[in-house]
Amino acid sequence: MNDTSNSDLPTFDGYEIEAPIKTGGFGTVYKARELTDDRRVVAIKLLDKLDTETQQRWLREISVMKTVPQDVPIVPIYRSGTRASDGRPYYVMPYLGGKTLAERIKDGTASEQSVFVPTLNRISKALAHAHGQTEPIVHRDIKPGNILFETTGAAFLADYGVALYIDGPDLTATYDEAPRSKSYMSPEQAGSGNPVTVQSDIYSLGVVMFEMLTGQKPYQSDSDDMHMAYLTLRQQHLEADVPKLTAVNENVDNRWQSIVDKAMAKDPADRYATIQEFRRDLLTVANAVYAVSNEETEKQGAGVAKRPWITQLMLGLALLAALFGAYNVVYIPRQIAVQQTQTALAVTATTEFLQAEATAAAAATATQAVIELTPVPVTTPNSGSLPLREIGIVLWALVIVVGIVWLIMRRRNNVEPEFCMNCGANVTHLAPGQACHICGDVRRGKKMV
Repeated sequence: MNDTSNSDLPTFDGYEIEAPIKTGGFGTVYKARELTDDRRVVAIKLLDKLDTETQQRWLREISVMKTVPQDVPIVPIYRSGTRASDGRPYYVMPYLGGKTLAERIKDGTASEQSVFVPTLNRISKALAHAHGQTEPIVHRDIKPGNILFETTGAAFLADYGVALYIDGPDLTATYDEAPRSKSYMSPEQAGSGNPVTVQSDIYSLGVVMFEMLTGQKPYQSDSDDMHMAYLTLRQQHLEADVPKLTAVNENVDNRWQSIVDKAMAKDPADRYATIQEFRRDLLTVANAVYAVSNEETEKQGAGVAKRPWITQLMLGLALLAALFGAYNVVYIPRQIAVQQTQTALAVTATTEFLQAEATAAAAATATQAVIELTPVPVTTPNSGSLPLREIGIVLWALVIVVGIVWLIMRRRNNVEPEFCMNCGANVTHLAPGQACHICGDVRRGKKMV
């Protein structure tokens, strides 16, 4: 960010300028707030050059960005106009608040799974929209500095100021006249003789992909002279083979190499014909590189799907508990009832016998003897069986708990798989609402796309 005092900041009717964000070849972008109740934060791009060619490019950028649908990841334009004080054109767009892809490449986060594929996937969608117009639009300046992030991590494509309309009057411009970023220019922009087409954007995106994976540009020059550096890079884009990803960074999965090679083919005929083909291969390889294996998915989703011995052990314990519980709850009470009946009969017989003896003794003696009848204690298995009965009840409860747990695990094991509706990845193991681990989309369904 530039160090600019408030007195040096431009003024706009209806906006309070806070600070400059970026200065480019044609203008400066400022962070500002609308002078409204909600004080919405926006970004304002002010054109610095007023020559005819620059203003034509400016109007072209506005025409592209003003008609972008809400679901397309291209930075839109809220409004445009000219400053009353000096007549310089400007337009207002959302303030995204995140880093640029160039900054993410520099800090090493561009190759992370949560950034790499979701970013390329969204930029592919943006290009698909532009390339799919009645008059296809070629961006011509795909580079990390023109890929911006929201604070949420979503990527957006910006800066259509040097875009070309296919069949437009400037499509046949020579390479010296065509605006470009030398590290990302396609062979067509470098002067191969082929016309600039939508495949030129695909080449540049392939260069961006290479840099995201390795942290380095595929073609570089050591010259301090800008003109010599340009000539070196131009020659490399025209003739040099695409470097191997693993030769630059050995930690890169070499399955990405086929996509980079095809996207950066020198001859457009050997390149992806459409950005949709590029995106299709991107998501296919991403599923192979990042997809969670079936075993891992089942472990996360079912817990015991790959450990059948746990189910067998639980069923065995449940069976033993059921048998032991049945023995204590059904058989033991019956035995206790039988013994209690036999004891009662024995007590009755003993009492009658003692009463008869007492009567006989009273008749034989002059002094009546009072015979105190004492109950005969009888030991029953009841007192010893009560703990066993309680144990049986506990074991029956255990059977019920084990059964419930087993049913829950079986249900989780039989969950119908869910797939990402954008890239087709298996997202069964992810929590509802959690973004796809491959492309970052949150939509899911029962059928693989």
